[in-house]
Amino acid sequence: MTPEQADFAARFASYEIVTLVDRCEFEPLELDDGRYFHSGGVVRILPSHMRIEVIATNGAEAKLFEQMLRAAENFRDGKSWAGCLTFTTQGSAGDEWYESERIGRFLPTAEPNSMFLVVPCDDTRCTERWHEYDEKTALGTPIVIHNGDSIDHPQGHYTVTMIRVTAEGWRLEIEVPRYELTVFSARSLANDINWLSIECEKLNSTEAVAA
Repeated sequence: MTPEQADFAARFASYEIVTLVDRCEFEPLELDDGRYFHSGGVVRILPSHMRIEVIATNGAEAKLFEQMLRAAENFRDGKSWAGCLTFTTQGSAGDEWYESERIGRFLPTAEPNSMFLVVPCDDTRCTERWHEYDEKTALGTPIVIHNGDSIDHPQGHYTVTMIRVTAEGWRLEIEVPRYELTVFSARSLANDINWLSIECEKLNSTEAVAA
């Protein structure tokens, strides 16, 4: 990093990095030489919110998304100035922000090399903002796993999590890493399973009525 770049990056050393996925799809752009430009997304700095956003393109390669995130982390930590992070000033009257050029890579085909792509989450009960996927349903919808409410035992004896696969009903995923549970832990597990099961039933019945 040049001294000027280091000084600029130092302004954002305390900023939070947020990962997002744009809901608008960006079709691969065919170039005159026959190659295709595949968009990974952009990196944006918002001083008014004290955060750096790594915004992936809907359908971008997950591997490229991770590279963008790592570049943003290295930039914020003053480790390097990645070539892709050429920021330009945007915004107006008192709302200063910076955005990189669209980051991506060139491929000989319109199809991405990687099977693992990213998509924004559209489930309001899911705790994730985006998902990684490698398969689609017959209707072309990405197959993703949504994560809902979760309960972790204080001593790590078990975890109970509400999950759903794409548009299926909510169900429970239970992880018990120990072969044996104390009577107290077993009773606690049973109570947590019962409570989250009721939550799943409520959500599933509500969606069934709405449909």
